[in-house]
Amino acid sequence: MSTEGCTKGMYFTELVTYISGSKGIEKAVELCNRVGLPSEFSALENYPIRRLVALQELAIAECMPSLTKDEGFRALGTMSFQTFAQSVLGQATLSIFGRNVIQFCRFIPSYYRFANNFGNISVQVYSQNSFAVFFEDFLAHPYAQLGTFDETFKSLGVGAEIKIEISRYTDRGEGDIDSDFCILVNTT
Repeated sequence: MSTEGCTKGMYFTELVTYISGSKGIEKAVELCNRVGLPSEFSALENYPIRRLVALQELAIAECMPSLTKDEGFRALGTMSFQTFAQSVLGQATLSIFGRNVIQFCRFIPSYYRFANNFGNISVQVYSQNSFAVFFEDFLAHPYAQLGTFDETFKSLGVGAEIKIEISRYTDRGEGDIDSDFCILVNTT
């Protein structure tokens, strides 16, 4: 396995599908070429996360020009939960945990280890209605993760107040980011 931070191809496929639907397949192929990616991916194969982030940045500029970068990443993040939910792992997980938020939140670090070879993720449960997920040395955009959490609780039918606290964020350009942040969740 590469020592470079990688994530699963299913997230690249999701993004290329979105770009194709918004701007056409030719634009999707062009944007993939600009960041050195093919336009087709194997769902469970690992691909460089910095290339996904770079492609996300181009997608935001092309498909969501009225949004700020953070808003665009948050919007793209909502798609990630649907990609997970449609996978075999996602279907099994959701059937096991259903709307049990605390059991589901304890699964989050395991899922992130499956999907990515980078970052340290931990969960702190404060009560039956409150928990925090801590991301350290994380190479994907923090607001994409916030969007994922937004969509997770919406899809589970659980009302939640979700906030993000970013303690460190470094953007070296061309999709090369690194950050530490916490997502705080209070369910209603």
